[in-house]
Amino acid sequence: MFVCTFLGHKEVHDKDIYEKLARAVYGLVEEHDEAEFLFYNQGTFYDLCLAAVLEARQRFPQKRISITWVVPAEERERFAAGLAGGRGKLPPCVADRVAAPPPVSGSPVTAHKKVERWTIQQSTHLISYLYFAFCAPENRQYFYARAAGLTVLDMTSPETAARILEGAAALP
Repeated sequence: MFVCTFLGHKEVHDKDIYEKLARAVYGLVEEHDEAEFLFYNQGTFYDLCLAAVLEARQRFPQKRISITWVVPAEERERFAAGLAGGRGKLPPCVADRVAAPPPVSGSPVTAHKKVERWTIQQSTHLISYLYFAFCAPENRQYFYARAAGLTVLDMTSPETAARILEGAAALP
């Protein structure tokens, strides 16, 4: 069994990102009989990740693929009730489980990073879509995941990274 989470930009900068995500998810699922995918963040990238996992469920019906939605402890009950009552952002069939790390304190940004870190700590694999030219050094959970020994699958494109750096160099 493996546990995988996702870390990336909310927006997508590559046309072929879904195909890359699907290949990565399928490859992991093909290697194991049981898989758990943890979702915490939201945005276009994470929506595509969820779509790839849902497609893997259909493509590999013999595998046990579960989806866990991670929410801050103080939001867990409200999120689960909304999910069960069909009032949430997700249809009830999308999440097999709702998990919450221990309560965190601090600013909303600090609390978000702590929940993100907790999600990484629960994982064995990370699918990453981070262009470092867009990341502040203190926000690099990616390096924490690497140091923790997670298998990291990078979905970025060298061509897109070069274009981003060219564009940044052209700014005053």
